[in-house]
Amino acid sequence: MRKNVLTSIVSTISYLLALVPLVTLAISWSSMPAVVPVHIGFDGKIDRWGSKWELIIVAVIIAVLFISIVTALRLSFLGNNEKLYMSVKKDGAKEYSPHFCLLSLWKSLSMCI
Repeated sequence: MRKNVLTSIVSTISYLLALVPLVTLAISWSSMPAVVPVHIGFDGKIDRWGSKWELIIVAVIIAVLFISIVTALRLSFLGNNEKLYMSVKKDGAKEYSPHFCLLSLWKSLSMCI
């Protein structure tokens, strides 16, 4: 039961982290100017300005990629290394191991940074 709860918690945290860019954008939307810098060059100078509406596209792309990567990681671990990342209960039910849950959470947090 403990592993199942841990799996649920890590899964929820991983997928909620995908919403961080959208939530951040929603919170700061009213205080943002209509035109914002959208690209900064290697020299640290702004070399492209754009509408703040462009930021919605970027935030959605980040969220979709984040969810896709986390889901792909989960599926690839299940497919290739099922014995390492799954445990089988006496009744034959499978659940994620704590190692897999922590690895998923670490990957999710590292993608947010």
